[in-house]
Amino acid sequence: HNRAIAAAGAALIAAEGEVSVARSALLPTNSVRGAYTWYSDEQTSSVVIDPALFPPGTALPVVTVREQDSAAVRAAVRLALDLSGALRHGLSAAQAGYRAEAARTFATRLDEEKTVVAAYLGLLEAERLREVELETIRLYDRQLSDASSRFELGRLTRNEVLVVEVALATSRQILLRLDTAVAAQRRALNR
Repeated sequence: HNRAIAAAGAALIAAEGEVSVARSALLPTNSVRGAYTWYSDEQTSSVVIDPALFPPGTALPVVTVREQDSAAVRAAVRLALDLSGALRHGLSAAQAGYRAEAARTFATRLDEEKTVVAAYLGLLEAERLREVELETIRLYDRQLSDASSRFELGRLTRNEVLVVEVALATSRQILLRLDTAVAAQRRALNR
């Protein structure tokens, strides 16, 4: 459900459509139209001619103006003649655009997967460093309690106890930074 990968896939589909459109310009196109008309009677007209002009027994001519049934069909096929080469160049350009989009889609997927792996490894690293720092804090706590006991017994100076307290405070600050780093890596992984 990655948005960048989905956008790259949509751009690839659009480029594929452009190739289909460019290719279709080279294909023949056809069209067929038909019409059928039916009338209740045919329409005729008589010609007024002197019957004496015709031999005896000859029927006078009748002119048919409209048939009772009438049908017309028209068909056309058009073929593109690419004399200038513009259609083929357009197809080549569309195919090159498709290949570029395919490469861009692959690169986007690879980049997003690389980002996910880096975020995951960063999260693992931050969590492991946090565990190490917690162990360090536990050791400094134990060392501080030992140093405080020794100070009370007079075996250590106040300065030596302060060194352990500073080291413990520094470790706690590092732990806070690592907590922030873990949260940041989780956000990066979720993104």
